[in-house]
Amino acid sequence: MWFKSLRVVSSSLILILSLINVITSQTFVRSKKYFDILYFASCIEYINISLLLLNSKTSYKWNRMIENGVLILECLADSDPGSEGRFLSHMFKLMKVKHQYAEVHTRYQLLALLKKSPFSLIHIATHGAMKDNKFLGFWTKDGNITAGLLKPLEGKLDGYSIISTACQSGDKKFRDEFIETTLCDNFIAPKGNPKFYNSIFFCHIFYHKY
Repeated sequence: MWFKSLRVVSSSLILILSLINVITSQTFVRSKKYFDILYFASCIEYINISLLLLNSKTSYKWNRMIENGVLILECLADSDPGSEGRFLSHMFKLMKVKHQYAEVHTRYQLLALLKKSPFSLIHIATHGAMKDNKFLGFWTKDGNITAGLLKPLEGKLDGYSIISTACQSGDKKFRDEFIETTLCDNFIAPKGNPKFYNSIFFCHIFYHKY
């Protein structure tokens, strides 16, 4: 990139001036021309460092190359009446929508897949983990993903929209913490406990209208 060329120029100028400083008289070192060149080179170096810092903060987002499509992440329990995720996958094939389906078994797997989605929409099909009728987090076979376990996703979902059909995953506290931590663009989830067939019906309408 162009600022890399600036860095080469500024670094070269500073190196040359440093050599001059060593081999020439103190009279030259104090000359106005020397300090003007040194100031110019230092300014270029400062601008270059600032650009590198800016690039380091935003390069993660730039390098992901997010595509339009849907990543389906499903945690299936033995008692589930069917597979919402596979239904969606079949529907997207008919609609000719780019998508991927993954059956998830562990918390680590779900977090890892969320971080690496190639598509802008991420559909989470799982159960809401509940205690005393309060939403705790997303259910997986080896435990729940609560708000306190979202640290690996910090800032990683900027540019993505999350669609969850987990019961009560639209809980305000969890939703706000999820968005604040991950920086996702949208978090769409139910506040209630939708039946399996109602969840499928919602998905059918939502993705046709989206």
